[in-house]
Amino acid sequence: MTKSDFIFMLVRSALWQQPLAHFDMSPRQYREVMEEADKQCILGLITDCLRTNNMGLQKKCVIHMLKLQNTLMKENHQIDEHLCQLVALLQGHDIHPVVVKGQTIGALYPKPGLRVPGDIDFYVHAADRQATMDLVAKEWGVEEFDHNPDGKEIGFTVGKIVFELHNTLLMFEDKKHGAYFNQLVDNSQHGVVSVAGHEVGTLEPTLNVFYTFCHLYHHFRSEGVAIRQLCDLTMLLHAHHGTIDRERLAEMLRKTGYTHAFATFGCLLIEKLGLPADEMPVDITDRDRKTAKEVLKVILEGGNWGNYSRKDYDKHSLHHALETGWIRIKRYLSFFHLSPSENFSLLIKEIPRRTTKLIKRIVKGKP
Repeated sequence: MTKSDFIFMLVRSALWQQPLAHFDMSPRQYREVMEEADKQCILGLITDCLRTNNMGLQKKCVIHMLKLQNTLMKENHQIDEHLCQLVALLQGHDIHPVVVKGQTIGALYPKPGLRVPGDIDFYVHAADRQATMDLVAKEWGVEEFDHNPDGKEIGFTVGKIVFELHNTLLMFEDKKHGAYFNQLVDNSQHGVVSVAGHEVGTLEPTLNVFYTFCHLYHHFRSEGVAIRQLCDLTMLLHAHHGTIDRERLAEMLRKTGYTHAFATFGCLLIEKLGLPADEMPVDITDRDRKTAKEVLKVILEGGNWGNYSRKDYDKHSLHHALETGWIRIKRYLSFFHLSPSENFSLLIKEIPRRTTKLIKRIVKGKP
């Protein structure tokens, strides 16, 4: 069994709460597994599997594992509290946020407190955006808002919790795709998910599946994703498989040119993460399975946000900019067939954009 197969076995056990046969693990093996779990942002799932199945671990490994779980549970509890406070604050002023990803998907896991958490991402209608910022500034003492250069979101921090107020939930390079998605969001009924016993508004199931996949896929092409993002989509599909409108989802994928891409990633959810095949809302072909192997290789090598396939981690360096541009262009070309229309739009914009930024940095003499 390869290391990746072993990791996926542990993840499947945690996702579906399936018992494994007992085996002993040396400190070295434990360390290697934890390093891979950290790389793929699945520490909570791996430790849950080891603990639930009472694997043979040395005492120092058990202590380390319990500390990790305790830290994750505290982090999730704090983020849940802040999220529920945000929703209550805005709803009290007749603003109804749509919260995506993060805790709203974590709530669908067998043990939500063990999903590695991130930021709180939410969206409000344009007419409510300024009022939202005014409220968090007044009620929470937020003094600084970070406006993203591409105009996608506005960030702010409360304590150690990072919030991202989205102007738009997704940015497509093909303007037709972007307009279509924004129309879907504006015309859609909202869904509801229970987070720490509180009702939180989110996207309705079919649109949520489409959005969550698009977000995953966009990051895969530009930077990279980890196994955690695959787990999120798996849990979302499983939780709503009985209510997803398959014909409507197929139309969303067809209109954005993402049908083949969705099926390719869907193959990984079934074969590697154990999603029941009948819960996958699209058909999977042999071509999809072949491409899925190539996609998996990229995910395993790059890890969370592709950080582990880089040589330069200084985001302000010229070399980092060159490396990022090269990774993106190579990714667009390697997987061009997954979404030709969107990838073509990206290429004809990305190359001139990167070239212009590079020339400006050289002229200014920045390293």
